[in-house]
Amino acid sequence: MGLIFLTGMTGSGKTTIGEKLAGKLGVPFVDLDREIERAAGRTAAEIFAQEGEMEFRDCEAVALSVAAELSDAVVALGAGALMADDTFELVQESGRLIYLKTGLDLLTQRLSQVKDRPLLAEAHTAAQLKAALEKMLLEREPRYLKADIVVLVDDRRSPDEVISQLVVDLGRS
Repeated sequence: MGLIFLTGMTGSGKTTIGEKLAGKLGVPFVDLDREIERAAGRTAAEIFAQEGEMEFRDCEAVALSVAAELSDAVVALGAGALMADDTFELVQESGRLIYLKTGLDLLTQRLSQVKDRPLLAEAHTAAQLKAALEKMLLEREPRYLKADIVVLVDDRRSPDEVISQLVVDLGRS
């Protein structure tokens, strides 16, 4: 099977879909954000607040290099992980990349009640949140779209339906 990396915006469902996809494929699931938090003994929000985004990205690169040593796994990347050229290249060299493409309205809805997203901390209203997400998406989507598989995540399909599609798509790629 090899390594399968999931990318997408914060709130796209990387962890939810990743856990279920790994279970369906019978391989381990690795959530890079959780691995960073476990290794640092702090939350991602605390790392961002105390040391900044660059330190978090350095921790992310270390966690990814460990995950890339696995022979078979589903790995959920942080939403901004692919913006670092070294990270992007390692992912491309190590396995298949899936982009969970999610619309701004659904992302805004999902994230409107979440308070521990460091890069969205300044967004206090739904309009501000949507604007911040749109700005991030414009920066990140060119990298996301270089994925081997792009799957639409919306509120019309359950995670299980998305996973069924991914299993078929993975068999083709």
